[in-house]
Formats: sequence, C-alpha cells, structure tokens
Amino acid sequence: MLSIGSMITRNFTIIVPLFIAALLLAVVNYIHNNPHIVNNITATVMEKCPANGAGGVCAALSVVIKPFYDFTYDLKRKKFSKQELPLIKIYLSDGAINKLNNKRKSTLAENIPILLSEEGDWVNAKILADNGGGLKKVDVQLRLKGDWTDHLENTSKLSFRIKVKNDDYVFGINKFSIQGPNTRNYHTELLLLEMMRSFGIVAPRYYFVDVEVNEYKIGIMALEEHFSKELLESQNRREGPILAIDEDQLWQQRFLNRNRTQHDLSAMGIDLNSNNYEMVDYPVKEFRQPGIKKGNIRTNNTFRGQSLLRDFVEGNKAADEVFDLDLMSRWWILTNMWNASHANGFYNRRYYFNPVTSLLEPIPFDNFSSPNEYQFIIGENIKAAINTKIFQNHLLSNAEYILKAFGSKEYRDDFYRNQEKQLKILAVDRPEGAKVNLSTKVSFPGLLKNMDYFLGDVLDNINDARVRGDALNATTWDIKYSRILDLETPLHMHMRSYVVRDITNNVNYLELKNITNKDIQVRGLYWSKGKDSGVVSRGIVLNKYNASHPTGHLQRIALPDDYASLNKQYSVEYEYAGKILKSIIKLQFRNHDNGYNNGFFRDISRYDSIVIDADTREVVFNKGLYSFDKSYKLPAGWGLILKPGVNIMLENGALLRLDGPLTIAGSADDPVVIDIKSNASFRTMGSWGGISVINSHNNSVISHVLIRGQGVSGLMTRQDYYGMTGCLTFYGGNVSIINARFVSLQCEDSLNIVSADFVMKSVEITDSRADSFDSDFSSGEIVDLFINNSGNDGLDISGSNVNIINSRFIGIGDKAISVGEKSTLTGTGLAITQASTGVASKDLSNAVINDSFFDAVSGSGLITYIKKSEYGPASITCTHCSFTSVTYPTTNQAGSEITIDGQAVNITEFSRSQLVEAGYFGE
Repeated sequence: MLSIGSMITRNFTIIVPLFIAALLLAVVNYIHNNPHIVNNITATVMEKCPANGAGGVCAALSVVIKPFYDFTYDLKRKKFSKQELPLIKIYLSDGAINKLNNKRKSTLAENIPILLSEEGDWVNAKILADNGGGLKKVDVQLRLKGDWTDHLENTSKLSFRIKVKNDDYVFGINKFSIQGPNTRNYHTELLLLEMMRSFGIVAPRYYFVDVEVNEYKIGIMALEEHFSKELLESQNRREGPILAIDEDQLWQQRFLNRNRTQHDLSAMGIDLNSNNYEMVDYPVKEFRQPGIKKGNIRTNNTFRGQSLLRDFVEGNKAADEVFDLDLMSRWWILTNMWNASHANGFYNRRYYFNPVTSLLEPIPFDNFSSPNEYQFIIGENIKAAINTKIFQNHLLSNAEYILKAFGSKEYRDDFYRNQEKQLKILAVDRPEGAKVNLSTKVSFPGLLKNMDYFLGDVLDNINDARVRGDALNATTWDIKYSRILDLETPLHMHMRSYVVRDITNNVNYLELKNITNKDIQVRGLYWSKGKDSGVVSRGIVLNKYNASHPTGHLQRIALPDDYASLNKQYSVEYEYAGKILKSIIKLQFRNHDNGYNNGFFRDISRYDSIVIDADTREVVFNKGLYSFDKSYKLPAGWGLILKPGVNIMLENGALLRLDGPLTIAGSADDPVVIDIKSNASFRTMGSWGGISVINSHNNSVISHVLIRGQGVSGLMTRQDYYGMTGCLTFYGGNVSIINARFVSLQCEDSLNIVSADFVMKSVEITDSRADSFDSDFSSGEIVDLFINNSGNDGLDISGSNVNIINSRFIGIGDKAISVGEKSTLTGTGLAITQASTGVASKDLSNAVINDSFFDAVSGSGLITYIKKSEYGPASITCTHCSFTSVTYPTTNQAGSEITIDGQAVNITEFSRSQLVEAGYFGE
C-alpha cells in the first residue's frame, strides 16, 4: 500500500508537468495575440544586432520570447503549401540594414513624416524564393518604399521595393514590392485586383507571401507586382508603355508644407496638400522608359503613348480619342462598387498604351477599397467621357455584363472560397489576422447594393452641367495657385521646364513656365551627355505667372530636330528671390499623331457603287475598283462589307481601321481582291498598310478573298508606326476565314489574330516576307491550312490555344510551327517539308502532335527550350510521327520534355547550331 506521502509525490509528478505545459501554452497564446511584443523584438533586431540577431537585449528577447511566436506561426503556416503561400527569404548585410534603418529614422524624425525616395537609397541583397518549384536564388536591389508612415512604423513589417538583377525573375516578376497587408486594406486589394482581371482589365499580380529577413521570421506580407512588360504579357497584352502622371513633385511639396514652413497652414485654413501647380504642370512619366532611337519600336510606342496622355492632360484630345472606353467603363463600375476611392487620385492612376488599339487602358493600383461603404467616385478622365454616347453605351452594357457574372453561382462560390482562403492565410500571422474580422468580409449583396447607388449617381451626373463643364478644362483637375505663394512658404518648384518633342510636326524645343508670383531670371540652359556638355541659351527673363497673358511667363527655345537632342540631359540655372537654383528639365511628348485622315465618308462619296447605311451602320462596297492612298479610321461601331468582285488598292501604306465587323463576301467565281503597298518612310517607322479590325463586338466573316502584297519591303521592324504587325489584323471579337489566299505580303505577319476566337478553313499563305500567320492570346481551330515559302515562321502562336488539322508547310525559313508563351497546340495530320525547324515548343508551352511527318528539316524536327526565363520549361508529345532527312529529330533542353510514342527523349546538350536555332544568338 502506498503511503500518503508517496501518493502526493506521484500526483505531483503528473500535475506539475501538466501545469507547466498549460502555462507555456498560455504564454504562447498571449505572445501570439499581442503583436507589439514581436514588433519590439524586431525593432531591436534591426537596430541592435542587424547582422545575425545576436548580442545584448536582442539575444535575450529572442531566446525567451521569439521562439514561442515562431512555433505557433510554423504550426499554422504548415497548413498551406508553397504554391498557396510562397516563401521569400531576404539576406542583407550589416551595412545594408544600417543604411535602410538610417533612412527610416531620418524620415520618422520629421514633424509629419513622408518618405522621399532617392536613387542612392538602394542597397544590394540576395533572395531565396520558393513557390513550390524549389528554391531559386537571385541577386536584387531593394529600398524602403511607401509615402506615408504606415509603410515604416512597424519595424517587423517594413515595405520594400525590389528589383531583380541580371534580367532574372522571382515568380516570373522582375520588379515588385513587399509590404504589410494593412497598407492595402488586407485581402480586399487582392480580391478586387482578381475581379478586375476577370473582367479583362490589366491589373498587377498581388498575393500574400511568407517572408524572412536574415532567417528572422517577418510573417505574412503582400507581394505587389510593379509595372513592366511581364505584367502585360501575363495578361495577354503586347508590350507597350505603362504611363502615369508623375507624382514626385506633389509629394515633395507636401513634405515642405508639413515640415519646412514657418506657418501653421492648417490653422490658417490652408490644405496641407496645396501647391503652385496646375494639372498641366505635372509631367507624364513612363515606367522603364527606353532611350530614344530612330526607327525603334519601343521609341515609337513611347512617342505615341506619352503624347496621347499629355494631349489629354492639356485638353487637346477628347476622351474617346484617348481611352479604351469599354475597359474604362468596367474599371469605373468596379471602382465604385468596391469604394476604391484611393485609386481614383490622378497620382495613383496608371495606364497601358496598347500599341494595337492606339488607346490607353486603365491599370488599377493602390485601391485601398472599403466595399462595405459607398461613395460616388468620379475623376476628370470619366468626366471627360460621361456625356458621350459611346461611353454611356459601354457603361450600360458592362453593368449588365458584370451583373450577369455576379448571378453565376459558380462565380460567387469561387470568390467566396478564395476570400476564405486569403483570410486563413492572414490568420497565420497574428499581427495581421487579429485586425481582419467578419466585418471586413466582402459580400455580393453588398457589392450589388453599391451598384444600385452607383447607377443612381450616374444618372444624376450625366445630366449635371457642372460635370460636363469640369471636363472641358483640364486645369481644374487640381488645386490652382494657392495662398502658399502669398505666404512665401518654401516651394519645391518655381518653374515648369520641359524638353518637348512635337510628334506631328517633328520638332523639338525647350519650354519654360514661371509658376510663381515673382519674376525669374534664367541664368542659363545647359545640356550634358556623358563627358560632353554645352550651353543652349542664357539671360532669359520669365515674368511672374499670369493666367490671362501667358506669353511673358511661358517661353520656348528651339532645339535641333534630331533624336540626339532627346537623349541629352538638360538643366536650368535660375535666380529666384535672391537665390541661385538649378533643376533638371523633364522630357515630354506632345501633339499626338494617330496617322489617320478625316473625311472618310466625304472621300468615298466619289464612288457611286459604295452604299452608306446609317441605320445598320454599314459601309457596303459593291463590285468595282477602289483606290486609297491615305489611312482612314471608320467611326466606332461601323462595319465594312465587301461584295463579290470588289478590288481595293491600298497604296502608300494606307490602312483601313474598323471598330466594327469586317465582312468579305466574295465567291469562288468572283473573289474579293485586296492589293497592299507599304510606305517605308512614314514617320520613320513606315506603314505596312492593310486592314485592321479592332475590338469589334460583332463577328467578322471572311470568304473567297485574295490579299496580295509586294513581297520584300524596306520595313524591317516587327511593328509599323500604327503598332500593326499584320497586313490583315483582327484584335478582339470572333472571326471566321474560309477559302482565303494571302500572297507575297510584306508585313511582319501576313495574318495576325490577337485576343480573339477564330476558325480557319482552306486558307493558303504563300511567299510571306516574314511570318505567315501569327496568333497572339487567341483560341482557334485550323483545317486545311497550306503555308508555302515563308520567310520566317509558318504558324507562330503566343499565349494561344490552337487545334490544327490536315495542314501542310513547305519551304519555311525558320519554324514551321512555333508554340510559345504558355500556349497549347494540338496538331493532327501535319506535313512539314523543307523547314529550318519542324515544331518548336518553348516557355511553358505544350504541343501535342499526331499522325504527322517531317521531311528535309535542316535543324530539329522537334525542339523544346526556355527562351523567356519568366516562364518555364516546355513539352512536346508526338504520336505516330515520322522523320525523313531531318538533321536532329529531337532537341530537348534540360527541364523540358519530349515524348515520342510514349517514350521520353533524352536531354540534349545544345550545339552551336541548335543554340542559333533556338534564338539564343545569331549566326
């Protein structure tokens, strides 16, 4: 029998461990529910032991408390795979951390902190990233980012802007930010951006990641893609400029108003955001703007895109000439439904210039939406369009389109599942998860209620003359010259100074504008380029600002009309209020040239056989010969019908552009014939000429047509001035092409179909100068295609899904079939003869080939590889394929995969000729 003492001892040995375990559990839970403890630990790590978290108070806190937090974090984090919650490990040196910390301290030391970033703020770092495909190591540069202190105050959640070096990528992205989820209102930013994308609007990729800095667990952060070509390509857009109004001077003046004035502006009733700029004084900027090169595609798109936005800001272009009003109306509806007013500030708006449509598309950014509330959101871009019939039609049709999608149970269920998943991810990290509760959940009834409010406000504002009036004067966008001038508070800018390229007239000039209430003595205008420098002008006086008499306060100085002038750095030295100052002059583009001539209906009136039907909005060409030596854009929504026996001569690079359907209704005995002659000298880029159908909402039908060209041309770039690559181009909508011949066409693509659904049957493409048929971001079926003697690729698909049956390729200068940028191709009954390459699959693409043969291929019959590292490996599956006189039946890069009749092909060590074949370098 046990004694009482023994029983006490036995129970004590059981109870004490249980008590200790319960106590430890309580401590863990307390730490996890009190994020300020972790914040203080992180602050100590950053400041006291930046290299490895060792020593002093930091070590003690880390040893005693941080492991408990990490333990509970890891338990929750393990519920999510790295595909669902990617991992980013950042490694910084002592010097890098000290530099970041000093920048943070100096910013927070101000009376009202605003982070003003400078080029010297960047530090070097390394990143290990894993989204389920294994760890990837990259070199990066990073700096602190954000304007207000919500990005800086919490030292365990500092925001970073990150640039990946060496043209490398993290998760297919080259430049991005990581920031605390609170800076964009947690999960709402992610959900709104995904909804924007679901309705065809370009939006940055945005998701939550698990972050460590020097092996120190930071927790859940939001990764936000920056503005680059990868953003566009990931969402089925051709590369083009991403533009914004440069907000730098706005933040500089806000900083001065808050921290460098002797006056209490708020007490005087003066808005702390007051400045001395009109809207036209803000420059247009392009993210990653290239150098200026004559005859260069990116330069040409910079000219076209920036001048278009600049002209709108200055009130010289109407909204329907500038914006894609279809996409703009969708953006506006969703912005109001989600109460994303922060995104509506002109300094937060971003635009993509689409080189094919020649219009600006909205890119939502920094929305900080609050969808459980509502306010009517309208900016000058919408005010300029709201009273136009075309915008109103788009608004109504897109409201119905969005409501129909919301009515789908599948759409709603997917949304709610995603929301629950993101909330659970946030809950992994208690400092973030604790702030997200049920009241922040987004519901479809709430969004629909906001839609009702919004549509009512739209009806009120369409009839509001004040809204229409505001849109007529771009200078009303911002606060005009304010009382800060009279108070003589510090000014960030005293003059607006631009180097201007006038696109239409091909002239360059310097433009100076005094934006103060004092005269300015310009001591000198200077240029520099490398080690060279010089003087443009001296001794100019700019009178004080006078809105009624701009000649005194605004002056222009002519520059040489060459591209070299635009690649120089210009500066101005001037005297203001007794001080000698100097500032850099911004390069701007003005007077956009769309290349189209007015008066289409007037000019076709010379043909009695052309019928204009205003009721059906159709232009009908009856049998006859027609000639155009100028480019025309038909009014929006108008269709073009070409009847049997029509012969159209498009000379001097003439382009006919429609925003409505194209119907070519030839017959076997009397086909439609279209002859195309290019103009190699047009606007330094040339004009291919041809017909383009852009964003038609009705089907285009093409049958029994012969489209002929000149063969070899002086146009050697991939796009002409208009951004066209094809002699016949379809962008958006649906198209059917049956019984068509394309002969000797000189364009980059004889036929180009972009972001459309198509069907092609019995089509022949012969003697193309470059590619025969290019499908970008499209889906389609091809039957009985014959491509003969193509200068470059026969069939080139990017971001597309194509099924091709019973088709022949003979005499192909490069690849008979090129499958790239995450495309899928299924081919059956293909015959490829005399080609440099048979079928190439690259960049996360998949080709499935059945019952096909390859003959006289000088390179590879089948080849897989990675051309763009932001994508990934590719694959080809070939069943019942035969190879005759083929130099390399298969060429399979490591990581990619080729399978023939169920047997995997070995990895190939690329020879020089195979590297050339894959396009890694030239002959």
